[in-house]
Amino acid sequence: MKKVDVKLLERLKADPKAEFRLIVKTVGEPGQYLTHFQALGIEVRRKFRLTRSLAITARAETALQLADEAWIEKIEEDQMVKTM
Repeated sequence: MKKVDVKLLERLKADPKAEFRLIVKTVGEPGQYLTHFQALGIEVRRKFRLTRSLAITARAETALQLADEAWIEKIEEDQMVKTM
């Protein structure tokens, strides 16, 4: 399984300075990585404990760096969820 969807990866690479709203799924409890995110200049908007995820705002180049981290399981774009 790839950490980043191909279409999102292309968008991140196309504009490295653009800011993206993303969901990042981590290995273990996501709160333990908050200091690391802050050091990278990433805004953490929300923590989701049940899914071990964080809603973040980050530059594309920073998000690409996160994809190389072993403790990152998946990165996807934060999108509106609708119920039926």
